[in-house]
Amino acid sequence: MIKLSNVSKIFSVGGEEITILDSINLTIKEGEFVTIVGPSGSGKSTLMYLMGLLDVPTRGTIEINGVKTSQLSDDRASRVRNETIGFIFQSFNLISKLTVLENILLPTLYSINKDEDFDNRANQLLKRFKIDHRADSYPNKISGGEQQRVAIARSLILNPKIILADEPTGNLDSKNGKIILDLIADLNKIDKKTIIMITHDKEIAKRSKRTIEIRDGKVKK
Repeated sequence: MIKLSNVSKIFSVGGEEITILDSINLTIKEGEFVTIVGPSGSGKSTLMYLMGLLDVPTRGTIEINGVKTSQLSDDRASRVRNETIGFIFQSFNLISKLTVLENILLPTLYSINKDEDFDNRANQLLKRFKIDHRADSYPNKISGGEQQRVAIARSLILNPKIILADEPTGNLDSKNGKIILDLIADLNKIDKKTIIMITHDKEIAKRSKRTIEIRDGKVKK
């Protein structure tokens, strides 16, 4: 489903080149639950941004469903990102001025599928994640665990095949962290989503079926 071939990401800072990712070769198959682990600064989040089409590699190629992302126009890349990939972030990334329901529905504003009953799907997700009583609340009025459940619901509203989760429990206590990990595991087991989760915690990584370790911008063998 996702294939990276000799992917590097290099930034230029003050005339000096800094290599964040160095010749990454990686394949993630459809339906896998993969965790990418590594310490802060190892390049794991940069790798996620590349796979999520939020950034482009300096060198190398990335394929999603057999299509080289470098061959996509900006509009087509945006459409693939919006409808093929769902994102879950450590900081939730909810819009404070929108209600819970409006946050969940936000990605639908950019969907070309206008015949889909997104309101019904949003309500089903609210019930599934036990936050239907929060539909009209604003993010600052609900707990961190509830905010992350809203973020998960938002990631699913367009029914993407791939879920990218960047440190999804990083801002949560252990109890809520376990709840979120259970929900993400269910997305793989029940919904058959391809899950790619970023974490620095090897205990959390044990929840996945495969672990890939990144150190100093390289995949550790």
